[in-house]
Amino acid sequence: MSDYQKLQANNKEAKEAIRNTLLTANQHTPKRTNLPESRSIQEIEEEIKNVKQILHRQLQESEAKYRELAENISEGIYLTENGYIKMVNTPACRLFGYEEDELIDKKVWDLVKPEKREAAKSLFSIKIAGQDGSPVDLECVRKDGSTFWGEISMRIIKDEKRVFGVISDVTLRKKAENKMRYSEQRLQMALKATHASLWDWDIKSGQVIFDQRWAEILGYNFEEIEPHIDAWRKIAHPEDQKDIEEKMSRHLAGQSSFFQSTYRISAKNGDWKHILSSGMVVERDADGKALRMVGTHQDMTGQKEVEQKLREINATKDKLFSIIAHDLKSPYNAQLGFLELLIEGEESFSADQRKKFIHTVYQSTKQSFALLDNLLMWSRTQTGQIPFNPVELLVAQLFEDAIDQQKFAAEAKNINIDIDLCNDNLEVTADCEMVNTILRNLLSNAIKFTHENGKIILGGKVAGHNKILLYVSDNGIGIPATDKELLFDAGNNYTTVGTNKEKGTGIGLLICKEFAERNGGKIWVESRPGKGSTFYFTLDSFRQTKKCEANCIQNFKLVIQKIKKDKELYQYFLDTIIPFFRHTYQKFSPKEITSFIDEMRRISDKHNIPEFASFTNMIAESMQTDNKNQINICFAEFEKLSDEIEIIASKGGN
Repeated sequence: MSDYQKLQANNKEAKEAIRNTLLTANQHTPKRTNLPESRSIQEIEEEIKNVKQILHRQLQESEAKYRELAENISEGIYLTENGYIKMVNTPACRLFGYEEDELIDKKVWDLVKPEKREAAKSLFSIKIAGQDGSPVDLECVRKDGSTFWGEISMRIIKDEKRVFGVISDVTLRKKAENKMRYSEQRLQMALKATHASLWDWDIKSGQVIFDQRWAEILGYNFEEIEPHIDAWRKIAHPEDQKDIEEKMSRHLAGQSSFFQSTYRISAKNGDWKHILSSGMVVERDADGKALRMVGTHQDMTGQKEVEQKLREINATKDKLFSIIAHDLKSPYNAQLGFLELLIEGEESFSADQRKKFIHTVYQSTKQSFALLDNLLMWSRTQTGQIPFNPVELLVAQLFEDAIDQQKFAAEAKNINIDIDLCNDNLEVTADCEMVNTILRNLLSNAIKFTHENGKIILGGKVAGHNKILLYVSDNGIGIPATDKELLFDAGNNYTTVGTNKEKGTGIGLLICKEFAERNGGKIWVESRPGKGSTFYFTLDSFRQTKKCEANCIQNFKLVIQKIKKDKELYQYFLDTIIPFFRHTYQKFSPKEITSFIDEMRRISDKHNIPEFASFTNMIAESMQTDNKNQINICFAEFEKLSDEIEIIASKGGN
C-alpha cells in the first residue's frame, strides 16, 4: 500500500471515529443539561482533539515522504501562480543552475530562451485557456546562460491560476531527432537528385509502402498506387519477371548481400519505364527467414535513351568511316586506273575503246558523286543543318526529274520505268530537295536490285485526309522478311550488292526515312523474295505559306540586335541555344520540340524578347494540330536567325 493510500485509509478511520463519537454522544444526551452531559461533551472534544493530532502527524509524515520523493527523482517539479514560481524541487534547481530561493517568485518566462519567450507565452496562454496539459518542448536558459531543451508537462488549476508542472531535460533526444531529421533531409535530397523513390516491403503480408515519388515516376496519383507486392508484379514486364524473381530469391535466401535489378514497368499512359530497383533485407526471424526488406526505385528511362543515342552515334561514326575507307575510295581508284590507261596508251586504243573508257569513267564518277552527295546530305541531317522549305510541287514533274537523273543506269540494264498517277495534276506541299533525294535513292535502289529487262513503276495517289502516298515498285530480287526490319536502322549497317554486283552503303534509306518524317510522313516497304519490292512513303499535303509568310519570328532584325547587345544572351545563343536547336531540328520529336519551346520561353521572359513568346506559341499551336509543315517553317526561320548570329560571330561580333 502506498503512502498516499495509507493516508487516505487513516483519514477514513479518523472520520469514522468522529462520526461514531458524535453518534454516541447524541444517543446519551438528554433534553436538559446536567453535569454528566457536560462531561460527555468534554470527552468528545478531547477525542476530536486527539484525532486531529493523529491526522496532523500523519499528514506531516506523508508530506515528508512526498518531499523526499520529489527531491530524489530526476525530473524538475515546480508550482506557479500567475506566472510566478512558488515552489520548486532540488532537481529543478540543479537543472537551471539556481538555488531554491533564487527561483522562488521568479517569472517563469525568464527561464525560456529570450528570442523564444513571446512565442512561449502565446503557446501557454492557449494551453491554459484550453486546459491542455499535454507535453511541450521549449528551449530553456540556465543561470550561466547555457541552454537546454526541456519537455514540460502541466496540470492546470484554472480557477486558482496555478500550474503544477514537471520538466525533463530532453536535449539528447532533441539532438538525436535533429540528427535523424538531417539524415532524412540528406536522404530526400539524394533521392530527389537521382529521381529515386523509397519502398518498404513486409514480406510476410505482402504489403509494400511506396512513396509519392514512385507514383510520380509512373504517372499515377498516390492514392491510385496499390500497396501490395502483387500489384507491382502485374505491371512489371513479363519478359523481365524471371530475372527479377531469381535475383530476389537469391537475396532473400541470404546468397547475395543486396538485391539489384533493372527491368521494365508499365506506366499509367502505357509506356514502358526502365527501373533500377535496389534493396536489402533489414529484418530476419530466429531461423534466418526474411521478414522485411527496404530499397529504392530509380527511373533509368532517360539514361537508357541516352545509351541508345550513344549507340546510334557510334553506329553513325562506324558507317561514316566505312564509307570513306571503302565505298568512296574504291570508285576513285578505278577511275584513276582507267585515266592512267588512256594517258599512257592513248595511241594504242581506238576511238571506240577510248569512248567506252570515258563512258565508264563518267558512270563511275557519277556514282561517286551520288554517293558523296548522299554522304554530305546524311552528315547534314545528323547535325540538323538542313533547312525545311516547303513549296507546292507537281508530283508528275518530281517523277520525271527522278527518271531523268537515273536514265543512263536504267538504260544500261534495259529497265523500263513507268509512271502511274491517279491525277496528272496531283500536287503536294513539301521540301523539293528532300523529296527529290527520297525519289532518287529509291529509284536508284530499284534499278540496282532489278534484273536486266525488268520493270519499275513510280506511282502516287491521295491517301486519306491531307496525305499523299508515293511509291517506287520493281519486279527485282526482293528482300527477305528477316532483313526488312534492318533497312531503316542505322545501328545494323545493312547493305547488299545489286544484280550486276553494284555496291551500296545502306545510307540512302536512312536519309529517306529522316526526310519523309521531316515532311510529316513515314516510309515502309512491302517485298517478296524473287518477286520484287515496293517502297511507300507519305507526305503531308497541307498548303502552307512558302516563305514564312506567317512571320514566325516578328521583327527579325530587331531580335538579332537585341541578342547582339546582350553579351550574356549572345554567348548563350552561340554555346547552347543554336546547338540545342539543331539537335531538336534533327530529332524533330515532340519531346525535343517541347523542351526547345520551354527554353525559348524562359529566354523570352528573362531577357524581355516578346518575339520569342509569339514564336513559341505558334510552334505549340502547330503541335496541338499536328501541323508539322508549320513547325518546319518556323524552324527554317530560326535556322536563318542562327546563321545570322554565327555570321556575326565569325566577323568578331560586329
